[in-house]
Amino acid sequence: MSIQRQKENSFYVFGLKHRGYNNNVNGVDHPYRFNGKEENNELGLNTLDFGWRNYNASIGRWMNIDPHSESYYTLSPYVSFANNPISFVDPDGRDLLFWQKNKKGKWVQVGFDQLDKDVQKGLEAFAKTKEGNAFLSKFAKKGDKIGEVEFGEDGEYSKHELSYGDKDYYGASAGSSFARHKKGDKKLTFEWTINSAYKSEFIEDGLDVVAKFASTNGHEAFIHFSQYIDELIEAFDAGDMDKVNSIFRKRKEIAGDRAGGIEHDGYVNNQEEFKQMRTYVSQLKKVLNPSNVNKVMLRHDNKLKSRKKN
Repeated sequence: MSIQRQKENSFYVFGLKHRGYNNNVNGVDHPYRFNGKEENNELGLNTLDFGWRNYNASIGRWMNIDPHSESYYTLSPYVSFANNPISFVDPDGRDLLFWQKNKKGKWVQVGFDQLDKDVQKGLEAFAKTKEGNAFLSKFAKKGDKIGEVEFGEDGEYSKHELSYGDKDYYGASAGSSFARHKKGDKKLTFEWTINSAYKSEFIEDGLDVVAKFASTNGHEAFIHFSQYIDELIEAFDAGDMDKVNSIFRKRKEIAGDRAGGIEHDGYVNNQEEFKQMRTYVSQLKKVLNPSNVNKVMLRHDNKLKSRKKN
């Protein structure tokens, strides 16, 4: 069996294709060029579709403004990577970002449909509830989609970043959430992960995997994130970095106490601040099989009760 070269593409540093020697070798031409982006030849535009912006490789320029240009007022709205492609990546302009941990242990940005299938379904179920949708809507940009759920307008926190990650790491917790701020950034990043490593154990225990992931989403959003997110963003947007740093220190203390145990105790004790989680669960029963949700939540609540500080 011989191996035939089907296609050869060579590009200048800004993405313009070399002409004259690397045309089709064998097979049919396809429109995916520099960085795997689709070339748009309609009306003779010859631009590359990067999702939310179009790029003209012949002049090395974007043809649309950065959807987040208002957050980077010191830069031209037509640049990308904050003019520093060595240190930064420029996603597609959306604030609901999805990540996956690869086999080398590194996080790579992916599309929603590249997450673990059950993780996708669990997040979509979260987004279909009133409480879950309201939470995600705060960070969404107009047109963001999670499965069948589409967001129709920019959220009040859309200049900040909500990153949702899927990892397969046996030995780590089922989910995690925390906020961070890189010095100089004009936004906060809220990182939220789901661990898909325990799927086989959930099934062995008679639990529905999608319901389990959906409950973990609620746990991170309403037992943890919702306890400080509004206060943190309000302080950051007001430029009160003393308060921001104070909140970060408090979050570190909470994380050090049984991995958020004080908030788990508050939920178990039916404190008012955690009512949103119980409201979410009642809504989730209308999206997923209520029996499956009940089984998952019984295990969830019993686990937190067993760790409760007396």
